[in-house]
Amino acid sequence: MLKMTTFPSFFLHVLYVSFLFFLLSAKGYSAASDTLTNDYSIDQFTATDGFVSSEIYSIIQDQQGFIWFGTAENGVMRYDGKNVKLYEASSDAVKGLSHNDAGNLMLDKNGNIWVGTWGGGVNKYSPTTGKFQRFLHDPDNVNSISSNRVQSLFHDKTGDIWLGTYNKGLNRYLGNGKFQRVQRGEDSQVGLSHNRIWDIIDNDEKTLWVATSYGLNLLNKDTLTATYYFPDKSNKTATGANEVRSLLLASDGRFYVATQEGPFLFLPENGVFIPQLTKNGKTLGQVNSMIEDHEGTVWFVTTNGLFKRSQSDNEVQKTDFGFDNGLRIIFEDHTHTKWITSEVHGIFKLSPRRKVKIIDSELLVAPNGIELDENGDVLIVNAKAEVYKWKTDEQRLHRVSNSVFSSFDDYAENGVIERPIICLLYTSPSPRDS
Repeated sequence: MLKMTTFPSFFLHVLYVSFLFFLLSAKGYSAASDTLTNDYSIDQFTATDGFVSSEIYSIIQDQQGFIWFGTAENGVMRYDGKNVKLYEASSDAVKGLSHNDAGNLMLDKNGNIWVGTWGGGVNKYSPTTGKFQRFLHDPDNVNSISSNRVQSLFHDKTGDIWLGTYNKGLNRYLGNGKFQRVQRGEDSQVGLSHNRIWDIIDNDEKTLWVATSYGLNLLNKDTLTATYYFPDKSNKTATGANEVRSLLLASDGRFYVATQEGPFLFLPENGVFIPQLTKNGKTLGQVNSMIEDHEGTVWFVTTNGLFKRSQSDNEVQKTDFGFDNGLRIIFEDHTHTKWITSEVHGIFKLSPRRKVKIIDSELLVAPNGIELDENGDVLIVNAKAEVYKWKTDEQRLHRVSNSVFSSFDDYAENGVIERPIICLLYTSPSPRDS
């Protein structure tokens, strides 16, 4: 083995070992292909895997990392990565749900799981104690929740919990089983524009954005009055673009409003709604769910399939998922794994593949040896014993050294190394240097 010093902090060794490689990018750059199967490993889960329902209306991840699925008929499913645990309706209010139509889930800031049901009010579950608490509508109590059909849940930035219903407006939880109701007003700008509440998000500490079946509302939490915005002002009914189903404020400040007639980019400063269309001008269809992932890409699940839009590209692109029929929900967990549900085909788990970077340069005469340095850059020695460095932040190849064996007569005659590798040895500083 030849030992040569080529840099102050390490020694370069050239050994005879065969090596053929794909270079994994140290900074996670994307692969050349942009297809879904190149980016993700896709697994499909059905009833045979313990998932008793594919009719799922929400997904959350709790503080322990478990994935929870709210279903339309079978209660709530909790997945730990191997097994599914089912939480169903029970006559015992502490031990189970109030109703099995439990499609709406929310994780509050204390780690509790709220379950909105379609007929049994709302349930609060404590993972710490394993106990449930129920909140039901009481027609004789104005402080009870306004309806037993709960469609949306939200924990705002000031700590208030809000519950949107199917046809009885909005409820703010006051604690101790009491709620404050906010409903459609008879006069313009007083109360909500419609009593069906699809989604709720923060605007600031004093106001909320509320998605209703008839327009987008900006609700003042102090006065409980609202300003109304309509994607289609000419339509005076709770249909089409005016049925606002989901809201998303992206990290770049863009505000997306999902409707029956596709997504819009909303400009609050002037109340303008800009339709988000495909490159050829086609609508995406009714939006059932949308998210922003960890890379800033916005994903839309619609009746016409799966679409996405990146921050760097104003164009919405159709993603060839292969299971467009019945898509309902998309969710990204803490590991950047995406979950997509289909009422027809079950649950899909999209696990990110490790990003692969192929360095294609005529300078890298095969075979090559590689090694990462302490900065995450890649040192490469080619068959001519020339040393290069791939700078991951620049995505460029730099020459570090000409052939380290150019002074050896035998090498000069042969010209190549049969099977090179490179490794680094880090030396401790001498007492004189410390």
